[in-house]
Amino acid sequence: MDPGYTLDENEIIPGGCQEEDFESIEALKERYPTMQTPTFIPEAYTLNEIHVTRIPGSIDVYIGYKNQSEEYMNVSIVHSNSKLNISIEYDYGSQQHITEDGISYCFATNLDRNVAFWTVSENDFDKLYIVSLPQKAGDIKEIVFSFQ
Repeated sequence: MDPGYTLDENEIIPGGCQEEDFESIEALKERYPTMQTPTFIPEAYTLNEIHVTRIPGSIDVYIGYKNQSEEYMNVSIVHSNSKLNISIEYDYGSQQHITEDGISYCFATNLDRNVAFWTVSENDFDKLYIVSLPQKAGDIKEIVFSFQ
């Protein structure tokens, strides 16, 4: 299946950067059919925005959800054909590592938020996933393990 994008660092993108906004997860999946997104979102949260940024060799996806109290749940997805160098903040000693289906997940807290992140290595590129939401929103694991 065509993933809807390439991670070729020699790809010509007019202006060197392409930005897209989407109104729904379905529209994102139509444009990028192999992009994995969470299928479980806590009931109080609704989609707020989807923004995609592409540069040669990389695609960054940001999906934001919010609840009626203006609290945000964030999903960030980075696919890159070069080594990722990203800093993720979390409270020292809060991390818990779980390996499932050969993927190592890290769950932690950052102040009043739950954070989860993991990397999936493909043949030619890596996929980094980051999920963050308020601790009172519930168990982040249900969201993390719902990605499809």
